[in-house]
Amino acid sequence: MYKRYSEILLRTLVLSVMSTLFVACNQAEQGDKTGQEEERVNQTEDNLSDEIDQSYFEIADVPLFSYRDSNSGLYGYINLDGEVIIPPQFDQAFDFVEGFGLVTVVIDGMISSGFIDEKGEYIIGPRFVEASEFSEGLAAVSTDQMIGYINKQGEIVLSFNIDQFDRVFPFSEGMAMVGKWGSEDDWYMSKGFINRDGDVVIEPQFRSAADFSAGLSLVSDGEKGFLIDKQGTIINEGPRDRMCLYSEGIACEKDENERWGFINLSGEIVIDHQFERVGEFSQGLAPVKLNSLLGFINMDGEMVIEPRYEMASSFSEGLAWVSVDEKWGAIDRNGNIVIEEYYEFADSFNGGLARVFNEGKEQFVNQKGEVVFIAE
Repeated sequence: MYKRYSEILLRTLVLSVMSTLFVACNQAEQGDKTGQEEERVNQTEDNLSDEIDQSYFEIADVPLFSYRDSNSGLYGYINLDGEVIIPPQFDQAFDFVEGFGLVTVVIDGMISSGFIDEKGEYIIGPRFVEASEFSEGLAAVSTDQMIGYINKQGEIVLSFNIDQFDRVFPFSEGMAMVGKWGSEDDWYMSKGFINRDGDVVIEPQFRSAADFSAGLSLVSDGEKGFLIDKQGTIINEGPRDRMCLYSEGIACEKDENERWGFINLSGEIVIDHQFERVGEFSQGLAPVKLNSLLGFINMDGEMVIEPRYEMASSFSEGLAWVSVDEKWGAIDRNGNIVIEEYYEFADSFNGGLARVFNEGKEQFVNQKGEVVFIAE
């Protein structure tokens, strides 16, 4: 489980957090695609374009938001209006996802995780040593005897021997990452993938891996990066520090001059290499660095928000956090300031609210910049 303040600090302090794994692509390697593969890529790009347009202003369905009471150190829940719905009573809690709130309590000195409803009542009791939030209807869980997945009725639908995997991760596009620790001399966890039937489709072999997006995953053996499909077939490979994950149908790529640009799913350059640093595309825009300042480009490579910020996040629910003089505020897609630069740290908007911090105190703001709740 994470500590919320530390997570947000790490997420927002550096732009590099937005681009975690890198691999190089080139058009020559992509030139061997079959007609069928090209058709799949074109259809994927068309579908992505439609999805992006519709998602610009969508608000995630988050009925309740977790917060930490500074006096007791326990976690409770508020609603969108900042009203306390579930008083602080949990040792750790996470925002509701797919209708469930993941919570952790300490029972007889042991950490136990379970899931609650919007009334704060357990739907699935705290009986797991570790648990993830629900994703695609399943949650990754583990006990002392098993590791696997449960459905929303709390039934174990996939179970693995603890000798087979050391960790399982949430599903994404019907695939879930699994991990296995190496020998005592190798402290890396090897990553692979299973499907929803629990079949090992890609054996644990990579030092790092990312969830599947648009049918592809970016993995690395520590030196090289590989773009693979859901069968584990290598689509492309190269130095792991030269490309980031695909997002909204395109991915960033660093050239031999240490400049960043973007390629599409076919490996074609769609935005020339010209930036000092880039973040992933989100809601049709991406943060880019020029002359040590950050602005935003659209998917045609046009600078739609001029570089003027020290740091910037990707857009979420129509807003992006930007930093000037070490203070964070929020802008809309036209670059208009919606929330003045005031906060020391800020998390992305999710469900209509964003967590912000000043002097270590957790607060929640809505998209108008109104503070709806302060965790006292």
